[in-house]
Amino acid sequence: MHIRLATTRDLHRLAQITVTSLIDDPAFDYMWPKRHEYPEDNFFFWQLQLKKWLYGPHQTFLVMVLDAEDLPIEKANVVPGTIISYAIWERVGRSAAAKDRWAQKDTWQNLLDSAFILCLSLTLAVTNLVLGRKHSPS
Repeated sequence: MHIRLATTRDLHRLAQITVTSLIDDPAFDYMWPKRHEYPEDNFFFWQLQLKKWLYGPHQTFLVMVLDAEDLPIEKANVVPGTIISYAIWERVGRSAAAKDRWAQKDTWQNLLDSAFILCLSLTLAVTNLVLGRKHSPS
């Protein structure tokens, strides 16, 4: 296993981990009572929240990833490179170290990943709009 900084490409898996790991948590039942009725909305909410933390100037977002040597032979359905856990730390302060950390985090890869997701979201929105008009009652 190894630990690395999270990227935009990890958001889907991170939302999966969040939603499935807290499925029977009483606090979640209280805060999101309709999450079982609308699982897609709950999943989408967590993707947005995780993205906010990923790009937040004070957060450090790390993921733990499986390597090939971590996998037992009988677990052939688990692929090396699978994210199994994550952690988020918040850096409080305005020191030079805090500013340097943000500069390291704001990478071109994250910027390109964000642009890709925006383009994909716009494409899906236009598709839904077109399909909605096509199938709406006249």
